[in-house]
Amino acid sequence: METPSGLPAFASQPDLFKVFHYIPYLGLAMAFQRFSPARGIFRSEWVGFENFIELFSLGDFYKVFANTIIINIHKLVSGSGR
Repeated sequence: METPSGLPAFASQPDLFKVFHYIPYLGLAMAFQRFSPARGIFRSEWVGFENFIELFSLGDFYKVFANTIIINIHKLVSGSGR
């Protein structure tokens, strides 16, 4: 079955598997890069754990992290997180 544009109406199972299982790993790699949209994922500078060291050394990190956990617990308990 095709759409009016000639494209398949649905993707095959292997295609869906690739989209939902492998492509998210590209975003994971971005966490370890000094990402530049102009350079893209594969050409951005690799910085290792520098981004995480900077994040954890911010003064408000633990307060923000605790607030996030508290908000999510409230959403789970109240059922409003859908």
